[in-house]
Amino acid sequence: MNDLSIQTEVLDPGLTMVRLSGIFEGTAAIEGESKFSEILKKIKTKQLWLDLSAIDYIDSSAVGVLINLTKAAVAQKVQMSFFKPSENVKKILNITHVDRMVPIIEG
Repeated sequence: MNDLSIQTEVLDPGLTMVRLSGIFEGTAAIEGESKFSEILKKIKTKQLWLDLSAIDYIDSSAVGVLINLTKAAVAQKVQMSFFKPSENVKKILNITHVDRMVPIIEG
C-alpha cells in the first residue's frame, strides 16, 4: 500500500511548495491532515502551493482535508493554491466546488 508522501520546499522567500504523491484518500488523507497542520505552523511564506500533479484520485476524506487546510491557511493569512492537479482531481475539485475556494495553477 502506498502512503501519502508530503515534501515541502521553499521556492522563494514568499512561496512554499508542498508536493504530494501516493494515496490521498481514506486513512492516508486523515493522517496527512496533521502533517499539513504542522507545515502551516512552520512556514514563513505568505503563499502556499499544494502540488497535486502526482495524485490521480481524491475521495471525500481528502476533500475534507483540503477544505480544512484552506480554512487554516486563511486564518494564518496564507494564500493557498492548487498546483497542476490531474484531470481526475480537477473534476472532483470542481464537483465539490473546492475550486471556487482555492485558485488552480495550471503550470
